[in-house]
Amino acid sequence: MGAPFSITAYGTKAACLQGMQATFSEIERLEDILSRFKEDSPLSRLNRGQSGCVVVPNDLLRVLDEAFQYEKMSGGAFSPRA
Repeated sequence: MGAPFSITAYGTKAACLQGMQATFSEIERLEDILSRFKEDSPLSRLNRGQSGCVVVPNDLLRVLDEAFQYEKMSGGAFSPRA
């Protein structure tokens, strides 16, 4: 998604490893949906402007809905359309 992140885990080694593996799996799953850099991601397909009805995953729909709310709240200073 083009953004750095870090993870800090506390607990037993086994619990930390399990939590970090689950976290990285979720990041990878969301990257596959939300990446504008991956040609086959739902976001990339939506950005290509397919005509007609486009079905998108719920995660993408939630992110877009929130992004449009921020656009409205900021008076257009933040725009997911750019």
